[in-house]
Amino acid sequence: MDNIDENIVNLVQVLNSFKSVQTIGSCGGHLHPKEGQWEKGTWYLKFEIDETPEGWRTLEFLAWAINQEYDDDLTVFFIPKANPPWLNKPHKTLCWVIEGYNGQDPNALAEFLALAKSDFFEIDAENI
Repeated sequence: MDNIDENIVNLVQVLNSFKSVQTIGSCGGHLHPKEGQWEKGTWYLKFEIDETPEGWRTLEFLAWAINQEYDDDLTVFFIPKANPPWLNKPHKTLCWVIEGYNGQDPNALAEFLALAKSDFFEIDAENI
């Protein structure tokens, strides 16, 4: 975690606590951003989700938790991203991103997701 911006480490850890999630990129925002970095007060976390029943359940949970329960003022978004299909092998273009704007705190989202996960997320092995 040495190369991850300090303010986003907790969110990376919470997302990686889901068995089917692998984080692949992030930026916590920078006062003087260099190329490829986001400005202070904004941040993102990019990740992949396994194409499995458990991965699908995780995807449903994160979409509900972030887009429906967490952010009423529309400054945190959970969205799909994809490179052009001809740049990648099949099933390798889609990934997921959580983006924060207007000074949203990624640690607050991490805390919310950890609590929501412990209260509401479960994998029913018989139904996957």
